[in-house]
Amino acid sequence: MVFALFAVFAFGAVAATSAMAGEEETMRCVPKTEGLWGLQTSTIECAEELATANSPFELISFLLAEWLVEGLEVTTTLLVETKGELLLEDLKATLNIKAKVLCSGILDGTIGPNGEDEITEVLNLAGTLSIPRIALEGTGLLCSGQEGCTTGTENDEVWAVNLPWLTLLELLEEESPTLFQGFVVLILPHAGGGNPGWYTLCATALGTSEDECTAEEGAAEASNVTAGVLGVFTEAFTLLAGGKLGNCTASSEKETGNVEEPAGGVETLVGSSEVLTVSSTG
Repeated sequence: MVFALFAVFAFGAVAATSAMAGEEETMRCVPKTEGLWGLQTSTIECAEELATANSPFELISFLLAEWLVEGLEVTTTLLVETKGELLLEDLKATLNIKAKVLCSGILDGTIGPNGEDEITEVLNLAGTLSIPRIALEGTGLLCSGQEGCTTGTENDEVWAVNLPWLTLLELLEEESPTLFQGFVVLILPHAGGGNPGWYTLCATALGTSEDECTAEEGAAEASNVTAGVLGVFTEAFTLLAGGKLGNCTASSEKETGNVEEPAGGVETLVGSSEVLTVSSTG
C-alpha cells in the first residue's frame, strides 16, 4: 500500500485479475497508441505485427512481486501505514476552472502474501482523526487550496470514496521503445464495492463546489528506500503505464481527475522498526 490517497487513474483490470488468479506472469500485446491496458483480442494478429518493422504494437509484462520484512517473505497479514501528501485536481471542474487541493494524511491498511494489500482507513496527518468513509458525514480530511479553490488555508475537505480498496504489488516490464522495469502497485475496487476515488468540498469565490472523481483502477510506482517502500504518483508514470485520468462529476468532459505526489509517501509497519521492502519473486 503506497500513499495512494484517492489516486486511482491508470486502468489495469486484465493484468491485475490474471495475477490474482495465480499466474506468475501476465504478458500483454498492446497498441502503442493505447498504452498498457489496450489488450488485443487477436494474438495471431499481434504476433504478425510484432515481427514487422515499425510495429504499432509492444509487449508489456506483469510479474508477481512480494512484500518483504527484513528480507523475509511476508506470509501473514501485517498492519501498515503510509504518511505523505498529494495534489488532487480536476483539470476542468465547474465552468472549466481547474480545482486543485494539497492534502496531507495517513493511510492505514494491511499487506499479505503474494503482493496483496488493502487500504482500509484514512486519518489526518497527526493520526488523531479518522476520516468517515461516507462523503459529507463528519469532518473530511482538511486540505489546502492551490488553484481554483481558496488558496493558502485548509478550508477544503476531502473524503476517500468506496473504501476499502484492494491493491496488488507487481513487477512491470516494458521492452520497447526503451527497456523499463519497476514495481507498480495496482489499486482495485473491493469485491462488491464501487470504483476508488475521492470527494472534494472546495471553497471558491462563488461558494462551495462539490466534486467526486473515480476510476476503475489506479497505479503508482513503488521503490525501496532506507525507511521502507516509497510510493509515488506522477503523470509521467501514468503515461508510461498507458493510464487514463479519473472521471469527475463537476466536469462535463471525461478523464479530468489527476493526481501528483510531490515527494512521495513511505510505507512502514505499524508498531515495528523492522524495514519493509518490495521484491520480485524470482
